[in-house]
Amino acid sequence: MDAEKLRTQAQELVLNAIPYGKDNAVTREKLCKKTHMDDRKVRDIIAELRDFELICSKSGFDGYWRPTNREEVKDFLSENAKRIKSLFKMCRLAREYLKNHEDQLHA
Repeated sequence: MDAEKLRTQAQELVLNAIPYGKDNAVTREKLCKKTHMDDRKVRDIIAELRDFELICSKSGFDGYWRPTNREEVKDFLSENAKRIKSLFKMCRLAREYLKNHEDQLHA
């Protein structure tokens, strides 16, 4: 079945409110106003949409957009690859900490 047919009305509303192109990025606050949904709902829906739609955002850059060119996708990939690498390091450190401090930690 086609992914578009599986979207909820709320997902469609949020997706249609997210413009194409980084220069047209829309803040979550504006998405809330456009969709008449609260911030938590919009964030949750964006997370759901990202399972099957490429919705870009960038640290330090306020807004969401759908890409229109290779550069926007490459920038998004680069930033998220760095984020994943950083998270992986933190997880590895946490596992090592648990292993080395098991007797010092409460259940």
